[in-house]
Amino acid sequence: VSLTVYALLDSPSCAGAYHFVIAPGPETSMREEFQVFFRKGVEKAGVAPLTSMYFYGAPENGRRGDYRPEVHDSDGLLVHRDDDVWQWRALRNGERLGVADIPVERLLGFGLLQRGRSFERYQDLEAEYEKRPSLWVEPDGDWGPGRVELIEIPTDSEYNDNVVAFWLPNRERPDEPLTGACTLHWGGLEQRLHPLGRVVATRQAMGDRKNWVRFLVDFKGGELNDLPPDSGITSIVEVEGAKLVQKHLEKNPHTGGWRLSFQVEVDAGGGFSVFPAVPPAVRLSAVLKKGENLPDPLTETWTYVFGR
Repeated sequence: VSLTVYALLDSPSCAGAYHFVIAPGPETSMREEFQVFFRKGVEKAGVAPLTSMYFYGAPENGRRGDYRPEVHDSDGLLVHRDDDVWQWRALRNGERLGVADIPVERLLGFGLLQRGRSFERYQDLEAEYEKRPSLWVEPDGDWGPGRVELIEIPTDSEYNDNVVAFWLPNRERPDEPLTGACTLHWGGLEQRLHPLGRVVATRQAMGDRKNWVRFLVDFKGGELNDLPPDSGITSIVEVEGAKLVQKHLEKNPHTGGWRLSFQVEVDAGGGFSVFPAVPPAVRLSAVLKKGENLPDPLTETWTYVFGR
């Protein structure tokens, strides 16, 4: 059973026509065809915009005065690039507006996902955040080069949708029309998207020394669970805006997956409390492989940004 909907867009800057075919079920899908014409130049025209809420989660180690360990509708942005890289960006609720671009030559998919599916992670009988659906966008055909833009808006409430993600195609002119099609999928789709190991948790804590920050990333699934502790897995960690000072990878006997922990030294300008003083933006990425020089990864590529 499916439902067909036609819609028109009319605004001072653009006009458009849409065709939706909605198929409900345990995983609801919606195929969308769109054509948008611009009455005047629009520099930033986002395609397939997604919104969600991220208040706090595992990286923040809870929130003082709140009994719930995590509060969010989504905990990460996943992007599938044409080089077959699956990039996971853990979400955050920072002190300032965050805008991040992920350039892609040919987009194969992107979405805002909720991966924590156990009640213990939220302890909320009313909101039931563990049941919030993920949303995945699959382009139909080649949308050409562009970028996925992620906007993270600071919020002091769980009632505000503060996360936005959309596709920005490279257009030759700001009045160039947009035409395309895609399919949107709602549900618990995390395990069917790819066969690689998935990022299942991101944590942040104090480091061993002043101005050191510790990160712990848990990977699970794919080949990882079948690999013994002595299998020779390596971690590739890249740091921009800080210095990598320590890293360690080990089998996690409680999950069957693997835990990567590493520390970075930040130039925070002095001061030390629970964490070092807030540094300029630090960009992190990590991936697990069977060997450093082997091209095929065992996991998604984890990315994160912290600081101002």
